Amino acid sequence: MTFFKIFIISLIALASWISIAPAQQENSEGKNYSDSSIEFQPAEETAFDRKLPQTQRKREIEISFNPRFTDAIDQEFIRYRTRAKYGFTDRLEMSLSLESFSVNPFRSKGESGVSELIAWGKYRFPDWSRLPGFRISTGLETVFPIGNPPEEISDQYLHIRPFLVFSRFLRSLPNLEVFYYVDFDLTAHPPFRARPAQDRRDHSVGVSIGGVYYWSKNLRSSLDLTYITTEIGGGSENNVILNNGLFWTIPKSYFGKWGLGAGVRIPLTREDENFTFITKVKWDFNLKWKIPLDSKTNSPKQRKENTNQ
Repeated sequence: MTFFKIFIISLIALASWISIAPAQQENSEGKNYSDSSIEFQPAEETAFDRKLPQTQRKREIEISFNPRFTDAIDQEFIRYRTRAKYGFTDRLEMSLSLESFSVNPFRSKGESGVSELIAWGKYRFPDWSRLPGFRISTGLETVFPIGNPPEEISDQYLHIRPFLVFSRFLRSLPNLEVFYYVDFDLTAHPPFRARPAQDRRDHSVGVSIGGVYYWSKNLRSSLDLTYITTEIGGGSENNVILNNGLFWTIPKSYFGKWGLGAGVRIPLTREDENFTFITKVKWDFNLKWKIPLDSKTNSPKQRKENTNQ
């Protein structure tokens, strides 16, 4: 618990420093930093996680694919995640992900399959309800085990993860967004599935602190430090993880917005866990409902008005 106490004290100290710093309101020219010339894209991942409060734009769909190529180095299987995310409003998003795996051709023989179905929702609070200078979001992630994957891939437990995240841009560094993130991982035996021979459930809590630097409207990098402990649920495991990521939105891409990213997840305290290199391909596009028009409403002006709705 010594490291955990130091980590929490560091969080409080940094939060106090940012809180007493001048809020990101206006500079000497009366310009709001969050409305600068850089168009901040929805960037809810740091190393492709969920640690920023931004939500998907209304009626915008994101399709992403995340292979973990470093599994080919020391794992028997290679994991992939495919996700579809939709913005119901500018403040509410929902997503559904499928975790799958294939046999590592360099290490073993076997079958491919699916391991988890992940449902996700996040709500970003309106301006009037947040702390001055902060952006706040909350959400819930639920992981449902499916299929019959190996134990190395899935623990076959139901995971319910509520989380809270808040961030702010610094006045001294207007392109830097500092964030704080906390989540609780509650595990349970999933219904309609046989219980495992050995109960390995461990409730845990995770705390992250980090930042995202926006180099331009198309390029951003991230760095965060995460502490995860199972002591809150009676366990004894503690882990510190360093996440580093880089994401590039392809300019002038066709058929929506395309983006490419790469990230590294480095465990700092567990010698039995190696680093993970993660890649991502993302495609964003707007969903526009096309309503059949009769001859009276099929004029160019009417078509334009229907498109803009």
